[in-house]
Amino acid sequence: MKKLLIIISVLALIIVLPGCNKDKKPEGKKEAVLQFDSFDGGGPEYKIKVKDKSIVKYTCEKQYEKDDHEELDGAGFDIVYTFKGKKPGKTDIVVTGASPDNKNYRAAYTAKVDKKLNITIKLKRQ
Repeated sequence: MKKLLIIISVLALIIVLPGCNKDKKPEGKKEAVLQFDSFDGGGPEYKIKVKDKSIVKYTCEKQYEKDDHEELDGAGFDIVYTFKGKKPGKTDIVVTGASPDNKNYRAAYTAKVDKKLNITIKLKRQ
């Protein structure tokens, strides 16, 4: 009976071990995205201010919702900011948006870049 119990215990251990990766941290992301909506002819225009530009860099892209956007009045689009880490550290990012109808937008974020240049961005306040 004792041998049977030991064999069952060893088998249970073998079954449990392969899927046990609790110590492994998930891999970070090499880029982070902030996305804001707008529209042609009066939608908000957004501006980014990065406190320490030596830590992060970004690109900006306008992505229209429809392929025939040039023929539409007030075509909707997204402004997509893609951030990448340049060196490890932490910096603040402020996004402001203004439109002719006085609907102003302001949000503060914190960007953190680790040693592997993975980046995370978290909203501080809106």
